[in-house]
Amino acid sequence: MLRQGGGSIIHVASPTGLFGFTRRTAYSTSKGGVVGLMRSMAADYAPDHIRVNAIVPGTIDTPMNAIELADPQNRARYAGMAPARRLGTTEDLTGIAVFLASEDSSYCVGGIFTVDGGLTAI
Repeated sequence: MLRQGGGSIIHVASPTGLFGFTRRTAYSTSKGGVVGLMRSMAADYAPDHIRVNAIVPGTIDTPMNAIELADPQNRARYAGMAPARRLGTTEDLTGIAVFLASEDSSYCVGGIFTVDGGLTAI
């Protein structure tokens, strides 16, 4: 990206890296590190026209969460945590990812873009 004169790096963080969640110590620590890495990289590379941002998805119905979400009670609990009252889908992430990868986001540097159904708004 330095040789080509710019670009976009998109990190994937988590609400657990922004706020404390019980029983998620290692995961929360790693995702908090992603946010710190993103911010440092954003400051370092912005002068080189490299945009660095983070997407923070809430609970997304993906294979990574399949075991946890297979239990109907867990599924309902996770869906109920967000004001949108539903789980996210991969399609919910597509628009922000495309935007951040495009030149339309040329002034977005060091941003944390939540796609969490409002979870981090409360």
